[in-house]
Amino acid sequence: MGATSVVVTNNNYLTHMAIKDGDSYVLGYIQELNLPSHGETQQNYQEMLIIYSYSNTIETINIAGPTTVELKIAVHVILQPALFGDDKALADITWEYQIDTPTSTTHQWIGTAGTCSVTCGLGEYRVQGSKC
Repeated sequence: MGATSVVVTNNNYLTHMAIKDGDSYVLGYIQELNLPSHGETQQNYQEMLIIYSYSNTIETINIAGPTTVELKIAVHVILQPALFGDDKALADITWEYQIDTPTSTTHQWIGTAGTCSVTCGLGEYRVQGSKC
């Protein structure tokens, strides 16, 4: 909370980002994946402007703050990892945020592949661990 700007980028087209506030989806619930090949949506949430941009290869979430609640970024695997290789289903996430000082920080998400919760269809792909 309190960040004046947050930018989260996903460079893996096999995964999809969503934003959650607690257990509720704010943006990008998995059933909303019938999207055109590219576009942008804007939404006001808790006095924050959230801009979600996507294309066939990249998706970006921009949050204009100051952030007023703690939001979580969820990453869903949308295509069967076995078809492309389990390592290709790992999220390729970077994020940057600014707080009251004029400095900016960039981070990289590094995950380790786990197993999917279902054998076919939509399920949760478990990440055994991640670090930044």
